Amino acid sequence: MIESLVILPEFENYRDIGGQGFGKGYRLPSLPVGTKLDINSLMVVIIGDNGSGKSTLLEKICIQLTPFPGIRNPLYFDITYADDSRYRPLKFRPEEQVRDETFFARPDLDNEYGHLSSGEYQKLELMKFLEVCRKAPSGAVAFIDEPELHFSLMRKRALADTFATIANERGLQFIIATHEPSFLAIPHARIIVLDNVPAGQYNAGEFNLEEYQSRVHSL
Repeated sequence: MIESLVILPEFENYRDIGGQGFGKGYRLPSLPVGTKLDINSLMVVIIGDNGSGKSTLLEKICIQLTPFPGIRNPLYFDITYADDSRYRPLKFRPEEQVRDETFFARPDLDNEYGHLSSGEYQKLELMKFLEVCRKAPSGAVAFIDEPELHFSLMRKRALADTFATIANERGLQFIIATHEPSFLAIPHARIIVLDNVPAGQYNAGEFNLEEYQSRVHSL
């Protein structure tokens, strides 16, 4: 479980790790070098406008924690752990998991899934990922980018509750980038707001959603 992150200069640099195109870096105004993010909670919720850097932040933490054989991992952060556990991170990102979206079924898609809507397929893939999380050791860290994507309104609250239940039962830390307000209501969640400069940091109950939403009045 991660207790805190401090942004290091390499966060803003580009590195092509293992020829995979990973590590593309650019400066995020909300995360200047030296910023410390206190995330000592089993539920860490990252919010921000489109393009604020939520996915970039998740990706860079994953890259630093994922071993690449024969390659020195970049040091984007000075990471402090809450315990001695060190596990390969778990990661779920809908656009990497979900089938290519078109108005018509893909002819190359297995018939077992070809009849499913995007939302149904997303739910199926996310359920598989959550089963892995339920078997993960205490202290492991799971990263999820917009898990609510394609989910119906009535399922989004249940989705947030499911993450909270697994976190508490397994001692698993979830770090989630989201646009879904239900995650902000999870007790003991730590909320990181990338629209603030530097990034805002709140405990559950401190964050004023209504005030936050009032910042924008039109598209």
